[in-house]
Amino acid sequence: MNWNVLRDALWQQPFEPFTVHLADGRKELVKHPESMAIGPRVVVIVREDNSVLKVEPLMIVSLEQKGQAGKRGDGASRKRRPPA
Repeated sequence: MNWNVLRDALWQQPFEPFTVHLADGRKELVKHPESMAIGPRVVVIVREDNSVLKVEPLMIVSLEQKGQAGKRGDGASRKRRPPA
């Protein structure tokens, strides 16, 4: 995963919640920018129940932003054909 995509999703204004997809199939929802911290060797996600998930950066395979149809986890957008 491109780190810039993750940071852009975390710092976008206004913030939009997104889901982080992990290599083992788990999904973690990030509802607020203060519930995630990105470091060079660890990503920390604070869950709604206040439990903490520490993830190695290479375990994040994609992210899904709510409200952005066509947005892929690698930061690229699918281009749609103009109406005929």
